[in-house]
Amino acid sequence: MLSIGRRMHMFEFDIEVVDNGGMAGGGGVLNICNGEVSGGEYNDMEIDLLLSFCSHEERTLLSASWVHLIKNVGRCFKDGVKGFRVALHKYLVEIGFNYDFVRNESDRVTVVCRMKERRGYELRMHALMEHANGWFYIRQLNNVHICGAAIRTTKHNRIGSDIVSSEMVEVMRDKPLLSAVKVRRDFKRKYGLDISHTNAWMGIEKAWNCLYSDNSESFDQLRWFIEESLRTNSGRKLVLDMDEFSNRFKRFFASFYACIHGFAYCRPMLFVDGTFFKRDARQLTFISDRNNGLKSTLQKIFSTAYHAYCLHHLKMNLRDKVRGHKLFKDRMVFLFRKCAYAPSEHKFEEKLSELLAEGKEQV
Repeated sequence: MLSIGRRMHMFEFDIEVVDNGGMAGGGGVLNICNGEVSGGEYNDMEIDLLLSFCSHEERTLLSASWVHLIKNVGRCFKDGVKGFRVALHKYLVEIGFNYDFVRNESDRVTVVCRMKERRGYELRMHALMEHANGWFYIRQLNNVHICGAAIRTTKHNRIGSDIVSSEMVEVMRDKPLLSAVKVRRDFKRKYGLDISHTNAWMGIEKAWNCLYSDNSESFDQLRWFIEESLRTNSGRKLVLDMDEFSNRFKRFFASFYACIHGFAYCRPMLFVDGTFFKRDARQLTFISDRNNGLKSTLQKIFSTAYHAYCLHHLKMNLRDKVRGHKLFKDRMVFLFRKCAYAPSEHKFEEKLSELLAEGKEQV
């Protein structure tokens, strides 16, 4: 009784204990609140004290919503028979129901209870495709389970790759390199279901194909992309390189007119750590870590070239030269970074004043 009350969020009970036929202990009233018992005479062996030690909250699994996928006659499934089968399997996995297909065709599906022959129970579900739009509709539904065989477990023979794919397809938009091991772990923790490595791997493959189509179709669309680009974007450069023997894809290069035209106004840059030159480099912009050797050499030999410094190396140099606690060093680097990203000269002077005021002679 206490366990049932706990699940119904009833945390306080008044129980009247009545003496029946000379039983030891007599009568009285027990007050049980949050697992603590007070008042009256009672036998502590009859009190469920487990509730006082189980303070954790119940966790709702992501599969809990699957029980609502099959609700009423007339419910439609826009993905046709495939969408209906996935929803059906999810529903029956969640309620722990074992079933058999009477008919399992592309335009109609009929399911009955597996205990029908043995006990005569009439649990039945029938769905048809509407040819006008290709959608699937539930036409008959008797989902009252009276056979006593509906028990939700962590394993079910209908947990397949289609269920995995339907749940992972949105996850893989953000995590396209999701592994089968991670999928199995997530299903166990978030859905309370054990799935095989094969189903996890095949589910990932199906989700990938759903998002990005298969590789052959993707590569085949490159030809369409080139044709459309040549038609709509003049001045572009598109090159599709195929193996001359196997005709397989090797590489694809694309440069549009706006990129080609804009690149002519970009300043050429060279990041330098330690190197030598064999030709004129006066038109280059040199970016270095401001090392003393490079600093003096570049200014001496390439005096007419542009000189700039790598922000990352400057931050590391500042961190190495500043003395003090790690938090103080991080603070100095943070203020220095704010100077570098100041959007105007006025803001730069303002951030530089903050850096000098806090770092004093060290910076």
